[in-house]
Amino acid sequence: MGSGALLEILAAVERQDEGDFQVLADAVLGHAPQLSVLLAWDAPRRALAGRLRALGLPLRVLLVGGPEHPDPGPLAATPGALVRIDPAAPGAALKRI
Repeated sequence: MGSGALLEILAAVERQDEGDFQVLADAVLGHAPQLSVLLAWDAPRRALAGRLRALGLPLRVLLVGGPEHPDPGPLAATPGALVRIDPAAPGAALKRI
C-alpha cells in the first residue's frame, strides 16, 4: 500500500466514543501482525500498546491530534515509537516516519 492510499484511509477514520474498547483491543490482538489505527492515546490504548509490545511486535503509534507532548507510556523506551501528528499540518510528522 502506498502512502497516498494510507492517507486516504486515515482521512476517512472517525473517532467513536460509544462501545466497549476491549472489543476493539481483542480484535487487534487477534490480528497483531496487521496495522491498526487508533485516534486516542488513553489508558486502555496505552495498555493495548504494552500488550502488543510484550508479544515482541515492532510498534509505532501515530497519534492524530491529542496533547502536544503525549505520555509515551509503554513506548517510552523506543524513541520514535509514538509520533504525534498535528491534524492541521500533518506533513512535518509524516516526513519523520
